[in-house]
Amino acid sequence: MEVNRDEAERCIDIATAALTNNQAEKAVRFLEKAQKLFPTDKARALLDLIAKNGFTPGHDNQSGGTSDGTGPRQRRPGEEDQGEKASQTAKSYTSDQLDAVKK
Repeated sequence: MEVNRDEAERCIDIATAALTNNQAEKAVRFLEKAQKLFPTDKARALLDLIAKNGFTPGHDNQSGGTSDGTGPRQRRPGEEDQGEKASQTAKSYTSDQLDAVKK
C-alpha cells in the first residue's frame, strides 16, 4: 500500500501547514484522514499535541473569520470605511442636487 503511505504523508504535510496558519480544525481533519489511509506515529503525535493544547472542534485559534477566504470576515474594532469617510469630507454636489435626489 505504497500509494496510501504517500497520500498519508501528503495529508500530514497539509496538516502541518494548516497548524502554522492557526487552522487547527483543518489540521485535525487531515491528520485523521492520514491515520485512516496509513497509520503513522507522526500523525498520532500531532493529533495528541493538538488535543493537549485544548483544541475543541469548531473553534480555530484565530479571531475574525478564516484566512483561506471560505468564511465570513469581520472588521477590527475602530476600523472605518475609508471610502465613506472621504465622501463625507469632499462633497461634489450642491444642496439643490441633494434635494432633487431625495425626492
